[in-house]
Amino acid sequence: MKINRGRLMITKKYRLWYRKVKKILINIKTLSLYLKYFRTSLQSGIFIGYERHDFKFNDRNAIVVAPREALPGKPWIWRPAFFNAFPSVDLAMLALGYHVAYYDLTHLYGSPRAVQLGTEFFNEMVSRYGLKNKVIVEGFSRGGMFAVNWAAANPDKVSCLYLDAPVCDVESWPGRKQEKLWNDFLA
Repeated sequence: MKINRGRLMITKKYRLWYRKVKKILINIKTLSLYLKYFRTSLQSGIFIGYERHDFKFNDRNAIVVAPREALPGKPWIWRPAFFNAFPSVDLAMLALGYHVAYYDLTHLYGSPRAVQLGTEFFNEMVSRYGLKNKVIVEGFSRGGMFAVNWAAANPDKVSCLYLDAPVCDVESWPGRKQEKLWNDFLA
């Protein structure tokens, strides 16, 4: 069936093709905006549209991302491994008004040293940023063992745990065959 629109004859097939192309262009535009924020996140203090603060704490990388409007009491979620990997939970929490904190404890796997460093970082976040004295600990992948061990050692400082594909068996990862990573775990 053809529709007469002035001089342009548009077929039903053409309209369907046009809609598909339009959707693709919108998705490309959305992706390019995301990539723009992603590329600038390390350089300009922006994390996908949110204010980002990078710093060193005890010679380890740390990041705090602020929501546009913080909830009363400044609640926060803390990720000890893999900042910006699969960030959907972090973005949802930011949108709700939570701060997102990251402290790189990736290769310490919940060891006693990691728990000690984590407690020092927690105290710094509460005193320096005025964040709430109870935190959601996000255990993603290798951060899982840290999240569980830190929460067990500090139940009064944890509002809840969020675990996503947590590594909680050191025999599976890092495993004894990966000697350097195994030694990091034992440190």
